[in-house]
Amino acid sequence: MNLKPPVSFGIPLNLIARILTGPVIFVFVISGMAPQTHATTAPNIVLLFSDDAGYADFGFSSQQLGLTTEFRTPNLDALASKSVVATAAYVTSSTCAVSRAGMLTGRYQQRFGFHYNALPADLPNEGVPASENLIFEQMKSMGYATGVIGKWHIGEQEQWQPQNQGVDYFFGMLDGANDYFYSDSTNSIYRNANLVNWGVEPSFNNIAPDPVRGRELTDTFADESTQFIANHANGSEPFFLYTAFNSPHGPFQAKSADVAEFNGTSLSSTRKVAAGMTLAMDRAVGLILDRLEDPNGDGNKADSVLDNTIIVFANDNGGANPSYHNNSPLEGLKGSAYEGGIRVPAFVYAPGLTPGVYDKQISTLDFFPTFVAAAGGAIPANLDGVDLMPYLSGANTNAPHDYLYTHNRQNFSAVQDGEWKFVKPEANDYWRLYHLNPDGTGEDVDVSALYPEKVAELTRAFVDFEVQTEKPLNSTETYIHFGNTFVFRNIFPNTSWSTSGAWLNEEGQSTGLNRVDSTSNLIVVLKPDNNVDYGSIVSFARAASHSPTALAAGHPDLPGLGETLLNEVRLEGSFTGAGNRTASLTGNTLMVANNQEGRVAQIGLHATDDSPTGSYTYNIAVDVVLYNDLHLTGDGTANFQFTGDFRDFYTPRSLIKQGSSHVKLTGQSTFAGDLLVEGGQVEVAGGGITNARYLVVDTGAEYRQTGGDVAFDTVIISPAATTTLTGGVFTTSDVVGDLVNNGAVFKASDATRMFLVNGDLTLAAGSLDLELGGLQFGVDYDHFGAAGLFTAGADLNVSFTDGFMPTANDQFWLLDAGNFAGSFSTISLPALAAGLSWDSSNLLTTGVLRVSQAGILPEDFNADHAVNGADLSVWETSFGQLGGRGDADADYLVDGSDFLAWQRSYGQSSNFAATPEPASLAIAAVLAACAVGYRRTNSRKSSNR
Repeated sequence: MNLKPPVSFGIPLNLIARILTGPVIFVFVISGMAPQTHATTAPNIVLLFSDDAGYADFGFSSQQLGLTTEFRTPNLDALASKSVVATAAYVTSSTCAVSRAGMLTGRYQQRFGFHYNALPADLPNEGVPASENLIFEQMKSMGYATGVIGKWHIGEQEQWQPQNQGVDYFFGMLDGANDYFYSDSTNSIYRNANLVNWGVEPSFNNIAPDPVRGRELTDTFADESTQFIANHANGSEPFFLYTAFNSPHGPFQAKSADVAEFNGTSLSSTRKVAAGMTLAMDRAVGLILDRLEDPNGDGNKADSVLDNTIIVFANDNGGANPSYHNNSPLEGLKGSAYEGGIRVPAFVYAPGLTPGVYDKQISTLDFFPTFVAAAGGAIPANLDGVDLMPYLSGANTNAPHDYLYTHNRQNFSAVQDGEWKFVKPEANDYWRLYHLNPDGTGEDVDVSALYPEKVAELTRAFVDFEVQTEKPLNSTETYIHFGNTFVFRNIFPNTSWSTSGAWLNEEGQSTGLNRVDSTSNLIVVLKPDNNVDYGSIVSFARAASHSPTALAAGHPDLPGLGETLLNEVRLEGSFTGAGNRTASLTGNTLMVANNQEGRVAQIGLHATDDSPTGSYTYNIAVDVVLYNDLHLTGDGTANFQFTGDFRDFYTPRSLIKQGSSHVKLTGQSTFAGDLLVEGGQVEVAGGGITNARYLVVDTGAEYRQTGGDVAFDTVIISPAATTTLTGGVFTTSDVVGDLVNNGAVFKASDATRMFLVNGDLTLAAGSLDLELGGLQFGVDYDHFGAAGLFTAGADLNVSFTDGFMPTANDQFWLLDAGNFAGSFSTISLPALAAGLSWDSSNLLTTGVLRVSQAGILPEDFNADHAVNGADLSVWETSFGQLGGRGDADADYLVDGSDFLAWQRSYGQSSNFAATPEPASLAIAAVLAACAVGYRRTNSRKSSNR
């Protein structure tokens, strides 16, 4: 268990007793208990949320940090002492509305484009999309009475208001702030859908107003929260209460009596106001706890529901203003991705949950699924949060999350794993790597240069998240380019993507694009121009990349974070011009990814050349990083040329050609997936493909190679497919199907030293290039084979590698086939040592190339100029082996036929025959019987490859 002993926080025992004693109605056991689905036993849930509080401005959080604070929060501290305090709790963003949107949906709000802070400038698009399921809707569907008191701030328009989002009772502000004392001119407090003069209403708890300014808003929220509890405790339905205080968010106003509580402290005047605001909030928490213990307020706690209530407390983001809020010891403030912006005080109280400290990172995303699970419901599959109870109880000792993320437009981004944090903390900062201490400190030393492997890991993790997010949608056209499909306008001969008015949106209106638009949903369209050539320049990266300011300061974008992210480049339209025209795409590297709905990453090849006299060419001269497989798809008839490179992000990805269009590749590609030619034609005319697994050419499709250097592990050619190889270097290990060389250089795989065709291999032109680096078959030298007919006709070129030099009687099984035909146009063999020569007479029979020496017979296995008993010993040692000494007939198998050849030549030396001695004949007679039946067959040799 990752729980530490409970901390008392120095709270008076009588106060703890006041909060946590009383008759037990129901004990909610966290683990090992069947889910409760009946309304009478399902736990009540209270979610308390403060606003902009400083990280160290609570007694319980300060004590965990080893600090002291002059702020007073006795009720929160007492509750924390009976809870599991999460010392590494995070929000999904460091601003009010954005943080709430994540918590209240249980999903990273970036998934649905909620990036702006729902300010007046964002109206009328400021809300959480109606398609998202809020916690209130979820709990209401499970039979809960739902109440929201305080700050709503996730949409002011009617469709987003609480009464339309699963809330039975609402009292509070729809926007992000309100004066703490009533004023007709500033009041924005609603009860349900009606504006209310809360300043004149009586206090349900008889809280004294400020003598000058009247009733205070936090006290009012206490009254409303406690009245909701009184109305629903012990009813037919369990209740879900979300009390979202706006304290201590500005405007900074507090009752004079609350500020006076800090007159004897060392706090500044501004800090005293914040302390008074925080004290009012703590007082409200105390009243809520009192009412849970005594719902009808008659002093008899027999009706207590505290022991059947889960209470969660957290803050929405870090403190905003150091004059009022203390985020010590963390770096940064609200509005940044530093720990001081996104790490918040939090704790969970639940009956049956052992108090303590939980030090693994959790998220406010987790509250939604935790509440659903506690109520006995099925957690929606699309949530990013997890049920915390198994972790907090110790039943699950793993970390709840491998990584947590934050990402807000170009403003900030981060990914962290509980120990390491990779972060671009503010808009004009650069990405840094921090090794965090348990208390969240450590953001003062960038260690990225020391741990490049950790940078790479966290970059991959962040991009895995980023490709699932949407650009900002919750603001106005002043800030947002709505839609995801944009048609390029070549308003200049060379027009950058960031040029104002360089695009038409989905409504046909002139607009611009910037790096915030670069997401996995982006589709850009380039159309032919009948009259002029044009250049389209990719001039921005994406929101998570470095800003122009950071780039100018000498911080280049990092691999994986500096590409322009999109779903499709679409080349479409009809060319009818009289001459030849070209559109060129240049500039920043692209990263292609499937979009959120699963639409595959693609380059649409739809443009048609309908000119009777001219032709149209698209020159795609940018590199393309494959986050997902890339589909080159379409039936266009224009010329589509790719001079950039295709490479993987980190997982091997494939290039998939679909449709009848033709593409020409001249870049140097390193993608490690497959090249799948499912339709049309792919021509490699330069550059190369050097790391791919499979080349698959489907029926009706064509792979053409006129240049370049390609290497595939395996090539699969359908019977009705076309493979035209007239130039370049073609390397593979295995070919399924028939293969014809009409001018390329064929090479065996470096990994296997094999080039094996399970059909016919026809070498009409070009060359077969083999390397010899030793004697071991399949390891030291190359081998070409065909299961069917091997038709020679090309050049055969053999060379040495690694300083290798063979000696007499060395042999190499270079070729193999079901049958051989034809002859090589030329055979080029490397020079041998003096006195040695090549014997290629068996190349197109047994496939063996042998080294001969004048005066050395093939049966003179030890090359001592005499065929004698010593050669028999060599034969015995090599018997049954492929190749090697002892193979007299050059069939690459040492067997009985080689013994018989030795027997026939026994006694000869140089080129003179000799009569065998009787003893030698006796030896021969004995061994002859062993040799019978070991004659080599082609099938035997093939089975021993």
